[in-house]
Amino acid sequence: MTVHGPAGTASAGDPVLASAVVLGTGLIGTSVALALRERGLTVWLEDREAASAELAAGIGGGALLPAGGPPGGPADVAVLATPPAAVAPALAAAQERGLARCYTDVASVKELPLSQARALGCDLTTYVPGHPLSGRERSGPAAARADLFLGRPWVICPLAESQAHAILLVTTLARECGAQPVNLSPAEHDQWVALVSHAPHLLAAAMAARLEQADQGALALAGQGLVAAAKDNYPREGQTFSYVASFAEVEVDVETGKYDIVDFLAYADVGSVIHPRALGGQVLGRSTLGMGHAIGQKWVFDPHYGAMLSTRFYQNKPPTILDVPVNMQWAALDIPDPETPVGARGVGEPPVGGGCASILNALTDALGDEIFRRAPVNLDTILTSLEAGRPMQDPLTAHI
Repeated sequence: MTVHGPAGTASAGDPVLASAVVLGTGLIGTSVALALRERGLTVWLEDREAASAELAAGIGGGALLPAGGPPGGPADVAVLATPPAAVAPALAAAQERGLARCYTDVASVKELPLSQARALGCDLTTYVPGHPLSGRERSGPAAARADLFLGRPWVICPLAESQAHAILLVTTLARECGAQPVNLSPAEHDQWVALVSHAPHLLAAAMAARLEQADQGALALAGQGLVAAAKDNYPREGQTFSYVASFAEVEVDVETGKYDIVDFLAYADVGSVIHPRALGGQVLGRSTLGMGHAIGQKWVFDPHYGAMLSTRFYQNKPPTILDVPVNMQWAALDIPDPETPVGARGVGEPPVGGGCASILNALTDALGDEIFRRAPVNLDTILTSLEAGRPMQDPLTAHI
């Protein structure tokens, strides 16, 4: 085994990478593209599903590969980000099109694609198999991250036929992605990855299948080790969301512009309620934060230097007990979420938006639509707008 240099650093003898083609814009391919774009490389993207390539391009992964190949000639390297069985056909097609000076892949097995590439008559002098050992619990271009490979091993499997320059280009590619290049033979790679990755995944899948049929009473006895090791198969890749609907009533004095919040209710949909007092504190506390955004907190920045000017509490007043209504209530649906192990979901940030929006909507209902176009709304905003018969503040043109 050979380990090349620190992760993310280039050696003096490394060739300079200027361009790359990424064929396959899933999680790994798009993450490679994003990492290379951060390093200033020109990246061309292609996928058999046009929507996937378009999404990868849309989030900054590069440009769509023209049908005639990279403008200006072959790229420095082409990355075949495809499943193992598709590597050899993709390599043959890419070499026939002349897309790059050298080619590598990211498949989790090496000997199968290599034997298939030999059978197809691929040019192995420009092919250097590779495998970045990194990933996520999610898939697809939307889950890609430029730092996915940072500090992670990137196995490179030089062949007897591989040109030295091609090996150097692929090694540089791994470093540009922030990874730690490691040289192994294809056979060593498959043996070691089967031990540390494939076998544990197989055992985890078998255990999950076994637990799926287990009695709920048995599952209730599960310890933290089992819970931490389990990998779910919930819909939407395990993502679940909480919701809060907020309602507010205000009283406004149109002569002074002063208004009071007289009634407030936040209704939460967070699955099962495990600890009512803690949930109530979260809902009402974050709702109060949202009220602050509506009634007083205002971020002011110097338009020339970008420095924040409202740096003191008297300039950017947070809400206090005097600002919240006496009648401030919360409630929850308390319906178990079938997509989480205990039926509960985190309350998170929804009460903040609900607290702010409910106050603004109540003011609009009391005063009309032509009073304000931005938050916070203070007495000056109300008085000047009522006098002019139109909003006296321009809406925000940028979100900071």
